[in-house]
Parts: sequence; C-alpha cells; structure tokens
Amino acid sequence: MEGGWVNLSLTLLNDKKSYAWQSSNNPSFAFLHGWGRDCSDFDYFYNKLDGIFIDLPGFGKSPEPTRAWSPNDYSKWLDEVLPESVDTLVAHSFGGRVAVHYLNNFNNIERSIMVGVPLLKHSSSQKGEKLGLKFLKTANKINILPDSYVEKYKSNHGSFDYRSSEGVMRDILVSAVNDDMSTILKKLDSQIYLIWGERDKEVPLRVAQEALGMLNDSRLFVLKDVGHNPFINKSDEVMEIIKDL
Repeated sequence: MEGGWVNLSLTLLNDKKSYAWQSSNNPSFAFLHGWGRDCSDFDYFYNKLDGIFIDLPGFGKSPEPTRAWSPNDYSKWLDEVLPESVDTLVAHSFGGRVAVHYLNNFNNIERSIMVGVPLLKHSSSQKGEKLGLKFLKTANKINILPDSYVEKYKSNHGSFDYRSSEGVMRDILVSAVNDDMSTILKKLDSQIYLIWGERDKEVPLRVAQEALGMLNDSRLFVLKDVGHNPFINKSDEVMEIIKDL
C-alpha cells in the first residue's frame, strides 16, 4: 500500500470537485461516511485495507450539491466516481443509504458492510413532539399558522442533525429521513454484512434485526458496549470481522 493521505479529484455530476483519500491505486474497498462526518472517520483502516475513503458531496472537503439530492441521486453520483476495482462497500449510517441505492441500481459490487445504517424507517422522537408537529402541520395546511411557525418548531424540537443543517443540506437530510428502503432491501442479491453497536441509540439494534429477515444474503455482527460508531470505538473488532469475511 502507498503511504500518506492523497487528495483524489472526483468529478461531480454538476462539474464541481469532490475529494477522497486513497490508499491504493486499485482500491478494493470504498468507505462511505455518515451524516455530518467525513472520510477521516475511517483513518484506522487506511494502512490496513486497499481503499478509497470518500467525502460525500456536502461533507468534509467536498462542496454541497447545487440542489437537494436524494440518496438515490448520491448513488448515481457514486457510480460516476467509483474506481472499477472496487468490489466492497463499507458504509456507515447515511453512507449506507447511498450504498443501498447503489446496490439496487448497479451490479458491480460483490459485498457490502453496513454499520449502523437506518435500513428501515424508525423514530427516536418523543410521542408528544410528534403529535405537536402533526397538529402544527394541520394548522398550517388550513392557513391557521404560517410556514415560519412550523419551521421554528422543527428547529427547536428536531434532531441534532436537522438543527445543525442549513439550506440544501437540510433538504437533503429531510429527503434521506423520509426515504423508505424496505422494498429495495428485498430485491438485493449481493452479500450484505451488518455490523451494529449493541448500544446504538441513533439506529437501534432492532432495526438491524428486522432488516436481517428481509435481506436475501446477510449476516449480523453485534458488538457489545458500543453505540453508533463501532468503527471508531471498536476499530480492532470491526477490522477482525472484515478480515474474516
């Protein structure tokens, strides 16, 4: 493997530039990070695997898309920039949404490793907050409350990711959260390995357990005493799993 992080100029669909770190001229692994993160999350694996570590558009050094992309749009962009040598996707959280659509659209990946990916829709919101938002949306629909009031409620009560996102990135997040991948999962034929933190509060373990029954060729690995970022907090264990696949 070559040493040192390398800026790789990647072409976006809108002709802007995105960046990645690459540890080999012919990488086998492509790493896709989660929301609000960047490719440095995977630095532990740089000198251990032949990989390309991508800053998805809107994160890290890569500029935002000029419009609100869906996870499916991201997957089409990924096809434009992914080296032909890649046969394995390693995806975390939001990056896994992109990976699922990529697997559905293209047939060049032998296996995928999904870490804490929201494969099925779930909610960690409090019931009262959900009912409150539903009421406000109804009032807004019949012109009792203005759009600004509903948006203010979302900003105050929404997830950390929602509150910390602005402009087109907030629209992208909303599109991702509302993306239902359940029908896609049943159609995927490639090998999909799920790695989950037992204490993941962002995407609870039950999501992986339910998705496991929908996937055609899958296996679940549960890591104890870790949450949503096992590739950071349990790097050695994740590496051992990857080596044994």
